[in-house]
Amino acid sequence: MPYTMPPEDRLVDYEFGCVQRTEIWKPTPHRHDNVEMMFADRGWAVCLLGGRLNSIPPARMAVFWGARPHQWLEVEEGSTRTFIDIPLPWFLSWQLPKSFVQSIYGGEMPFEQSEDWSGIDRELVNRWTRDLENGDPALKRSALLEIEARLHRLALGVQTPASENDLSRWGRPPETRAELSKVVAMASYIAENHVSHLQVQGIADSVSLHPNYAMTLFHKETGFTLMEYLVGQRISHAQLLLATTEVKIVDVAFESGFGSISRFYTAFKRATGMTPSAYRRSMQSAHKNPRG
Repeated sequence: MPYTMPPEDRLVDYEFGCVQRTEIWKPTPHRHDNVEMMFADRGWAVCLLGGRLNSIPPARMAVFWGARPHQWLEVEEGSTRTFIDIPLPWFLSWQLPKSFVQSIYGGEMPFEQSEDWSGIDRELVNRWTRDLENGDPALKRSALLEIEARLHRLALGVQTPASENDLSRWGRPPETRAELSKVVAMASYIAENHVSHLQVQGIADSVSLHPNYAMTLFHKETGFTLMEYLVGQRISHAQLLLATTEVKIVDVAFESGFGSISRFYTAFKRATGMTPSAYRRSMQSAHKNPRG
């Protein structure tokens, strides 16, 4: 049966942690307010993230923001999948290249491009799992530093090298760390309430900022305007419904937070390059052969 995200669905806030799974399971779409790294030691892993199919080759590290609904559709029997949950404020404080951060905010799932990292990552995820299960604060700190460094390496592999400006922003003063917490709060508020009638004023009010300052701050950190980010969340919601249910397109539009069917069609075509009906047909075809 097709799955519809329940109206009471809320973001789950996981703590920093690492878990390994060997059983074959296909959970329903879910969300959490963390950045997630995933590594499957064998076989392809196929994930539906916000209505977009992502096929991850064997033994390649991948990363995405869990606030967008996601569901793992295909894993190979006998594989071990490692999932590392990173609190969003920590991830944003690490000063990764902006293009890399923006791609993750935008619903993409970048993954390691080089096979050379496969053996290294297999050892890393096993060590991180052991260290975090140990409970020793020193081991936890070491694992965290290695995860941060691994993400910087991953960003270099899928994006342009960090600029001097990226590097010079390491070690933020307290006032900019406070600003960062406001950006995180706004992003989470939008993810939680995107199907509602949100406006910039309401988003800014949620973090006690003037709307103009809220817009400037959010764009500086993410590369998106508040409204661009809100529309992106709504498009992801619509993609999920189109890909996993038979809900009528007009109902998809309103259930995703769009105030009119015309605005929905315009925004959807701009974001995906196709109409909602064409997208639904393409996803039905893709589900039959997830790896194309």
